[in-house]
Amino acid sequence: MYPRDPARPEMEEMETPQGSGRLPRTHGILASIRIDGTGALRDLRQAVLDTAAAAQLTEQRVLDMALAANEIATNAILHGGGAASVQIWIDERGWHCDVIDDGPGLSDPTAGTRPPGVQEGGFGMWIARRLCDEFEIVPRQSGLHVRLVAHRGHAR
Repeated sequence: MYPRDPARPEMEEMETPQGSGRLPRTHGILASIRIDGTGALRDLRQAVLDTAAAAQLTEQRVLDMALAANEIATNAILHGGGAASVQIWIDERGWHCDVIDDGPGLSDPTAGTRPPGVQEGGFGMWIARRLCDEFEIVPRQSGLHVRLVAHRGHAR
């Protein structure tokens, strides 16, 4: 459906920082997109719309996932080294999207867990956390791995 990133045919398992679990190896990737500028966000949004609909999410949930993925990918561009790899797949639980960047990581480990104050920016992770059924951030040696999940049959 979408071009696969040959550099990342499958994602490797990675430890969570708390050791509470693992990000599972992904199989059956429907979309693999390299985001290297804001123009590529249009391709990401279209891939999210197509794959979230294929996962049989409600129309509102499809739009929610497009917004959440766009916010996290935009953060990767602005704060995560200017680019990111995105992989999207569907399994029995629902729709999944991984956004992986090579930036400096987070300076605030609680980022996105509370609404930002009145300021310019700072809403992206908070919005994505609120829209997704699962939202996980895993620091890597270089950058972040953010996973967004929408469960099937869950309507907001």
